[in-house]
Amino acid sequence: MAARPSASFKAELDSFKKESTSTLTPADLAHLKRWAEDDRADEVWNKISRKAWKRGIPLYASFFIREVLGARSISESVEHLSTQRRFYQERATQMENLANFLRHLRPSIILLPLAMKLPQMLEDTAKILREQVSPNSRGPMRVSRVDRNGSRRRKAFIRVMSSDWPGICSDYELSVLTEIAFDIRDVTVDQVKWAQRRTTRSGPSKHRKSRKPVIRRARKGK
Repeated sequence: MAARPSASFKAELDSFKKESTSTLTPADLAHLKRWAEDDRADEVWNKISRKAWKRGIPLYASFFIREVLGARSISESVEHLSTQRRFYQERATQMENLANFLRHLRPSIILLPLAMKLPQMLEDTAKILREQVSPNSRGPMRVSRVDRNGSRRRKAFIRVMSSDWPGICSDYELSVLTEIAFDIRDVTVDQVKWAQRRTTRSGPSKHRKSRKPVIRRARKGK
C-alpha cells in the first residue's frame, strides 16, 4: 500500500475550508478556526492517520475533517431531541393508534395495496422514533436526562466518534477533538471513558470486541 500523505494537518484544514466554503455553516467555520489554532492538531491527526493506515484503512484528512464536523453537528441535534422528547413520543403514539385502526378495517374498505403494509410501516417508524428520543437508548445518540454545561452534546459527540472510529481514535485523541469541537478545556481521558460506557439496570455492560471503523457517508458534498 502506498505511504500515507505527510502534509501538515493545518494546511489540510485550510485547503478543506477553501474547497468547501459554500457548504460550511458558521458553526463549521468556527470549528475549523479553533482546530487550526490548536497546537495539538498535527499531533492528534498524525496518531489517528498512522493507526488507520496500519490497519489498511486509507484515511485522508479531508474525509476525516468532514466526519468530525458531521459528528459535532449530529451531537448538537441532541438538544432538540431532548427538549422535544414529549412531542415525538406523542407522535409515535398517534402512529401506533393509526396502525391499530388500519389493522381492524374490513378488507373491502382497504382499497390501496400499500394500505396492507402501512400498519407495519407505521409501527416500525414509531418504534424508531421512540428509540431515538429515549433516555434509555444504548446507541451512540442516546439522549441523557442530565445536561451540565453542555455535557449532553459532548457525550453524544464522543459516543458517535468512538462508535465510528473504534481502535483509531484513542481516549486522549477524543478528549482533544471534543475540546476543539465545543471550544472548552479540561476534557479528561476519564470523562471520555465514562461517556463511552454502556450501562444496564444491573450496572456497566461488558466491553464489546474491537471492530473495524464504520465509515459513514459524508454529511455534505464538496
